[in-house]
Amino acid sequence: MRGVILYVALRQQSVSNLRKLWDADTKQDCADDIEREVARFLKLLHTRKNLLILFPYVLYTEGDLNYPLYNVCDAVYSDFAKALDLRSALNPGFDSYLAFIKDQHLVIVESCQDGWSLFDRMPLTSSKTFKEIAWRYVPCTQGWLNELVGIPTTRV
Repeated sequence: MRGVILYVALRQQSVSNLRKLWDADTKQDCADDIEREVARFLKLLHTRKNLLILFPYVLYTEGDLNYPLYNVCDAVYSDFAKALDLRSALNPGFDSYLAFIKDQHLVIVESCQDGWSLFDRMPLTSSKTFKEIAWRYVPCTQGWLNELVGIPTTRV
């Protein structure tokens, strides 16, 4: 078995293939590991309740580059857009939120009919829950965490 980077797999799927995988039996209808992982994610989106999806990467910029938050949100959301649009069409009335970490903040975007909107941006130190998320996901160079965590980071 090989690892699948879900957001890359979603980026490469057509809307029609996502629709096919929405109802797929992961053991019989999926051609490979990538389709199986996408189908499993879509099963989660099948949930008929409001969802907060944590994108488990810390986004950062190198050097003097400083991308506006709008551009970062747009880039992250674009990978999930087709799947979240499908959720909205097939599960109307249930909200979908996508969260990620940028500049020691938990950033939450809401999936809307015409794309996304910034829902909230909170410091990771503002609550016990956010501190727990930070402990698990912020790179171990952050001194205030006092723990090694080692999670994937992605340069934007």
